[in-house]
Amino acid sequence: LTLFSAAAASALVIDSAGALIVVRAVMGIGAAMIMPSTLAIITNVFPPEERDRGVSIWAGVAGASALLGLLVSGALLETFSWHSIFAFSGALGILALIAAVRIAPNSKADHAGLDIVGGGLSVLGLSSLVYAIIEGPDRGWTDPVTLVAFVAALLLLGAFVAWELRAEQPLLDPRLFRLRGFGAGTASITVQFFAFFGFVFVILQYFQLVLGYSPLQAGLALAPMAVVMMVLSPRVPR
Repeated sequence: LTLFSAAAASALVIDSAGALIVVRAVMGIGAAMIMPSTLAIITNVFPPEERDRGVSIWAGVAGASALLGLLVSGALLETFSWHSIFAFSGALGILALIAAVRIAPNSKADHAGLDIVGGGLSVLGLSSLVYAIIEGPDRGWTDPVTLVAFVAALLLLGAFVAWELRAEQPLLDPRLFRLRGFGAGTASITVQFFAFFGFVFVILQYFQLVLGYSPLQAGLALAPMAVVMMVLSPRVPR
């Protein structure tokens, strides 16, 4: 939360696209560090018989907040400059940090260590994969740069799996995917988020570039989806 808020605040004093991209990358790293902690807290707070409902509420808030964030961002852009979005994000991060310090219980396991090698391999492997997917349509799927990125991703992710299989405290034990519930649940949420964020990315451009909506109107157009997600997510079968 500190890293996320600090990066957001730094956007208020920059004036170049390159620096803004770096800020967004750092904010993404901070957000990626936040999300596992939220699930750890849910596991620690809720008893097993209520944990499914806690996770479902978490999923609903995570999905709906992406859409609500677009609505808030659109409203800010209608009234203020683009800097206001980062000021708002930084302020929310600080409020969340204060709330976490005062309310959230300690969910850290005393025996847990940090798998630095596994984390590094996963970051490099996934970064190579994302880079290849992004550059493929522009450079061509058979371009040497694209192919090298795909090969690097394959080797790095393969090394990640090999390391995790023999690490004493792995970042992610690949053997967990042998459990039908874990494997199916992971595959399901991966496909859902790929489809969801891919849809949001395309539909926002359609709203603004084709239909001529303002940022606020585009956010309002997606608001019903956010409401439905938040209402229905806690109603999972027990």
